[in-house]
Amino acid sequence: MVAALLNWSIGGIIIEMVHGGSIAKLVHSGSIIELVYGGSIIELVHGSSNIELVYSGSIIELVYGGSIIELVHGSSNIELVHGGSIAKLVYGGRNIELVNGGSIIELVHDSSNIELVYGGSNIELVHSSSIIEIVYGGSNIELVYGGSIIELVHGSSNIELVHGSSNIELVHGGSIVKLVHSGSIIELVHSGSIIELVYSGSVIELVYGGSNIELVHGSSNIELVNGGSIVKLVHSDSIIELVYGGSNIELVYGGSIIELVHSSSIIEIVYGGSNIELVHSGSIIELVHSGSIIELVYSGSVIELVYGGSNIELVHCSSNIELVNGGSIVKLVHSGSIIELVYGGSIIELVYGGSNIELVYGGSIIELVHSSSIIEIVYGGSNIELVYGGSIIELVYGGSNIELVYGGSIIELVHSSSIIEIVYGGSNIELVYGGSIIELVHGSSNIELVHSGSIIELVHSSSNIELVHGGSIVKLVYGGSNIELVYGGSIIELVHSSSIVEIVYGGSIVKLVHGGSIIELVYGGSIIELVHGSSNIELVHGGSIVKLVYGGSNIELVNGGSNIELVHSGSIIELVYGGSIIELVHSGSIIELVHGRSIIELVYGGSIIELVYGGSIIELAHSGSIIELVFGGSNIELVYGGSIIELVHSGSIIELVYGGSIIELVHSGSIIELVHGGSNIELVHSGSIIELVYGGSIIELVHSGSIIELVHGRSIIELVYGGSIIELVYGGSIIELAHSGSIIELVFGGSNIELVYGGSIIELVHSGSIIELVYGGSIIELVHSGSIIELVHGSSIIELVHWRHH
Repeated sequence: MVAALLNWSIGGIIIEMVHGGSIAKLVHSGSIIELVYGGSIIELVHGSSNIELVYSGSIIELVYGGSIIELVHGSSNIELVHGGSIAKLVYGGRNIELVNGGSIIELVHDSSNIELVYGGSNIELVHSSSIIEIVYGGSNIELVYGGSIIELVHGSSNIELVHGSSNIELVHGGSIVKLVHSGSIIELVHSGSIIELVYSGSVIELVYGGSNIELVHGSSNIELVNGGSIVKLVHSDSIIELVYGGSNIELVYGGSIIELVHSSSIIEIVYGGSNIELVHSGSIIELVHSGSIIELVYSGSVIELVYGGSNIELVHCSSNIELVNGGSIVKLVHSGSIIELVYGGSIIELVYGGSNIELVYGGSIIELVHSSSIIEIVYGGSNIELVYGGSIIELVYGGSNIELVYGGSIIELVHSSSIIEIVYGGSNIELVYGGSIIELVHGSSNIELVHSGSIIELVHSSSNIELVHGGSIVKLVYGGSNIELVYGGSIIELVHSSSIVEIVYGGSIVKLVHGGSIIELVYGGSIIELVHGSSNIELVHGGSIVKLVYGGSNIELVNGGSNIELVHSGSIIELVYGGSIIELVHSGSIIELVHGRSIIELVYGGSIIELVYGGSIIELAHSGSIIELVFGGSNIELVYGGSIIELVHSGSIIELVYGGSIIELVHSGSIIELVHGGSNIELVHSGSIIELVYGGSIIELVHSGSIIELVHGRSIIELVYGGSIIELVYGGSIIELAHSGSIIELVFGGSNIELVYGGSIIELVHSGSIIELVYGGSIIELVHSGSIIELVHGSSIIELVHWRHH
């Protein structure tokens, strides 16, 4: 028995309207067929659902010269087919599905979901729910000619699941646009393919607050655009593309591949295939803010090819990670540049059993990392960088440049330009096991510049070869060491018509060769090795001590005490531009200990002054940072018989001064700042933060929260005479803001205690004053998951305690 539900209209409209109920169409072993010529199919439901169920048949909607419009308010649009197909064909019109407060659900078992539009658009709009398209054993096919596929979801997810076949979206002369706000775009295919083909249009996927996840098992993820762009933008989550047993291929002709992620990651994982991105006369641009770009390929290759454009990868606050197992990382750029910029993270390229090859014709390889490392590791292959008519530029600020090869070689070849490796506050480390380090430069120079770190070149069972024709080998080390270790090979330095210059201030030039030779050959130039010793103690384990002064002074005076700087896998960086860093110790100690992160002192036209008389300044950073920045003012720490202790564990102490002063004075007492997983931030703009302790203590303790003190034009003054100011934060914040006013805390023999648990104490002053005075008593402010807010505009809040609690 075959049953069918048939609506037929020529030159008119099929309209189905329901208020407060449902449109339900159920067919067993038949089909739902709706045909319209010159009109539209309109289905409107308010307060319930539009449900179409077919067993062993098909849902077929055909419109010529009109539109298919399905509007649902307050519920869902559900289409379920078992053993048949959902087919929607529109010629010269639009396929529009609008759902408010519900879902679009299309379920097909053992067949296909087909939506075809000629000369119009396929628009699916959902507010605060989901678009769910599930196909088992068939295909999800959306074809648009001369129009657009637009899928808009607000507050939920766009989910397309295909099992056993393909998800194909093809647009000719239009665009595929998928926008999700605070939800996710999820496309999952098992043993099939996700294919998005656009000719002279764009693939645009925008997600705010959710994820863009494409997962393919056993086939390929192919996105091809001719004359347009692939744009994927995600805010506060991830772009995840997973392919098992196939390939992730993105091909663009005359356009760009742009993937933008804010505060999360771009993750591309391929098992048993390849990740191929090919752009002709455009660019590959991947931008991540506070997340990571991760490309993982198992037994395949990462291939990025650009013709006439650039390959740009920008990461802020995280890492750019490329990992290949059993294949190769190949980056080829013709008449453009490979640019990798990372702020606050690392560039990590790991290859197992293959090679890392970067080829540039007529451009440059530029790798810039701020406050982390460039790490290139190759197992069983080679690290090859070839540039014709450009430069290899590797810039690292506050981290290290590490190249590690097992069983292969590091080969850097530059024609008619330069190899420039610059490291600020870290190390330039090249390690080769069972291969060679070969650096060839023709017509320019090989420059390795390290400020207050080390140049370490270690070769095991091969040779370290540096060849320069018509340029110079320049190795400059300030405050560190130049160490070259070779086991079973040779150190060969060859220069033609220029010089080998090695300059070390306050460190050593160490060259150790086991079972090989040290060969230095210069033609028409000089070998200059300058070492200027020092009497300061600097211990570095896995990191660097960096001291840079431009137009100012770095003065360290020790009389009867010790200046000890210890670094473990981190950096001590002192930079002075037109000012001074003055460290003076008399019968006491300045101790700076860093584990895994950095102590950074930057001065622009001002001064950092640390004076110790019979006491100690202790700065300890464990996987966190102590940052002191002075612009045209002063950061003064004075200790008389007491201690200034700054301890950071996985957080930051940040002191910024613009044209004002941070003054910490201790006489036979202590200033203790402890940070665990949070931040202690002091910002001064043309004002002062003054902390004076006479025989008492200022204790600031932060656990996974923040103490923020901001001053603009006036002062935060904390005075303690024989008492204590204690600020404790657990998962909350103490925020003190003074704008052209003052926050004054005076303690005479009592205590000012501020405790925050999961809430905030906020003190804001605009042209007035908050004055807290304690005489022999206590001010206790305790917040648990709430807030104490004190706001002053043009006046004063005065709290005075004399032998009582307030």
